[in-house]
Amino acid sequence: MVLESGDVRFMALLLVSITVALLSAPASWNAYDIGFFIDWVDVADHYGIFGVYKYALKAAYPPIPILIWVPLFKAGVSLSILLLGYPNYGIVRMIAKIPVILSIYATAYILYKYFGRDSALFYLLYYGVYGIIAGFQFDTIAVLGLLMAYIYVVRDRPWLAGLSSTLAFLSKHALAVVFPYLLIVYWRRRGFRQALKFFLATVVPCLVIVAPFLLYDPYSFIYKVLFFHSRRYPQLLSIYAIPLFLTRYRYWLLPSYITWVWVVPYALTYLLLLAMLFRARCNSDCVLLGCMSLVITIVLLNKIGNTNYQLWFAPFLAIFVARYSSGRSLKLLYVLLPILTILFHDYLTLYSAAVVHGKYFITEDLRYYDAEKLVLESFRDAPAYADIRILLTFSRTYMYGVHMFFYENIWLTRTILTIFYIGSLTLFQYKIMNIMRTRCSLSLKWIREIIHWYGRRVP
Repeated sequence: MVLESGDVRFMALLLVSITVALLSAPASWNAYDIGFFIDWVDVADHYGIFGVYKYALKAAYPPIPILIWVPLFKAGVSLSILLLGYPNYGIVRMIAKIPVILSIYATAYILYKYFGRDSALFYLLYYGVYGIIAGFQFDTIAVLGLLMAYIYVVRDRPWLAGLSSTLAFLSKHALAVVFPYLLIVYWRRRGFRQALKFFLATVVPCLVIVAPFLLYDPYSFIYKVLFFHSRRYPQLLSIYAIPLFLTRYRYWLLPSYITWVWVVPYALTYLLLLAMLFRARCNSDCVLLGCMSLVITIVLLNKIGNTNYQLWFAPFLAIFVARYSSGRSLKLLYVLLPILTILFHDYLTLYSAAVVHGKYFITEDLRYYDAEKLVLESFRDAPAYADIRILLTFSRTYMYGVHMFFYENIWLTRTILTIFYIGSLTLFQYKIMNIMRTRCSLSLKWIREIIHWYGRRVP
């Protein structure tokens, strides 16, 4: 079989991608998050895994991340003791990241199989894929489940669609806002009975997995998974965090309602979009575009703008730029967006703070941390640890003034990058909605009709 030049390029990219993933996996992780994850392991050792929500200091995740992390962390520690005689974080990282890496390449395979080579190619070019391997989070698992749920919904496989939805929603529960749309689509395409199967295939496994944690301590489970987020201040690349940046992180100067006011525009926009999608066509392409627009809406109007959330829309936008974008501008924006808002963001904020021995404000805790300690702890037990120390020394010697400038103006860096990020996502959303307007009969006409009907009856 003779491979086309495009296939050769794709295979070369895939080989480079896998090499980068395997090299970066044992090198680092986000020390801040990992500190809380390790606490889950300690709690599980003393009280059992179902006691994590009650006794762990912070567990603002649904159960699947806990069920994945705890046994794999223990396996990594056991393997490193067996091989080296002591716990080694490099080996632990490699073991713990296996589901993350597998889900990334499973997503790439699905994109290649169902949406074409170019979709998979753009996904593998997305820096966020490698950033999440280096930092470690569970978003790739969630988005794999969501992508599979879409495929099984349009292919009328209710049980598999439900199990895929369970994987997505119990990995990142914010993605559950897509479920009502998928349920509506199933009902319109296949009828009530099939839609009921899909509903039960999602809800029953969710209840089975959640029940032991919920029964152990209902209050702790509900509070830490749901209400912890409601009390947090807006952070990172969220449009609602800009007031925090402009006050130089003096959050006490802001009104208390900034922690919840985002719900109003979010809920109104979501319900309006869901109503519009309800009346739009529901062929496979339109459903795909509908899922894209809902996921982008989640990210655009959420008060938590974590950089790992970019993985939620990465595979969907990879399909979009490959299928629906004929020009180069959107493709280039897709590739540059994570580089600027993840790689550059961390370099100009956390790394600059580490270079100048500064403090790094983490909004989640409303306190400052030692930036250098966060950076070095992220590379603990890795061969790159010594290289990071050398890099910090080099930067202090030759670029101290530059990093001091960025450290003193972290608020400005984040404001600029947030505006760029939100503007880019808004552009993608506009393009998606415009295509849906012409191809899927997406329209606000029915809303105008309701307003006119109501106006005629009100004296």
